[in-house]
Amino acid sequence: MLARLKTLGLDLLFNQRLLYAHALPFLNRHVLWPIVTGGGRAVGFRESMLAHRWLDGLHGLEVGPSVSNGFGLPTRNVGRRDKIYEREQLQAVGCFAPLHIEANADALPVPDGSQDFVLSSHVVEHCPDLIGTLREWFRVIRVNGILFIIAPHRDAAPSDVGRPLTTWETLVDLHHRRVTDADLADQGVAGHCHYHVFSPTTLKSFIEQIFGAALVLVEEQERDDKVGNGFTLVYRKTAAEPAST
Repeated sequence: MLARLKTLGLDLLFNQRLLYAHALPFLNRHVLWPIVTGGGRAVGFRESMLAHRWLDGLHGLEVGPSVSNGFGLPTRNVGRRDKIYEREQLQAVGCFAPLHIEANADALPVPDGSQDFVLSSHVVEHCPDLIGTLREWFRVIRVNGILFIIAPHRDAAPSDVGRPLTTWETLVDLHHRRVTDADLADQGVAGHCHYHVFSPTTLKSFIEQIFGAALVLVEEQERDDKVGNGFTLVYRKTAAEPAST
């Protein structure tokens, strides 16, 4: 009976436009989030000690946050509201990661060089224009700031098994055409499908081609210390502008 009532309550919150737009975020941020996380404690998967080593004491953004895969860092969370992800998090741990800034990953409404870091976990594969997205993250990080990326191994998702790795030529074409989720709608539900498949070698080579010496790889993990199904790349920004465009 209690499970049925909970389902009915969630259905009401997610299906009524005004409740979803206003009441649910308020309830989540001011009631559920403090109860579940104690104001920010990570739940679900373990925290990343690598992230703490590089980012503790700094102020930055997490793009595409999930409370069930949290880092336990006082980040400002950036993303678009998504009913599927929000409901999954609610059902898994009792709340969902609140968004402090509602924006697309490739259009962050913050000033140049204003952030100590940008952090993302399992986000880059969901970004249609990866070059544009990475350049936007680079823009908002200060010189000597950190770009911290966790990306899934090429076969981590069953839907990626057997798919070819994304090529540099594909990324350049998508960037030149300024593609969006709407342009790639045939590939799956926006925010839930992987537009790209990487290996550590290919993603590192893409970042080097985009930024040259303006982003320096300072540490990496072949298997991330978070969920364990991806790899981690940690970069330091060394110049205000990338070496190439």
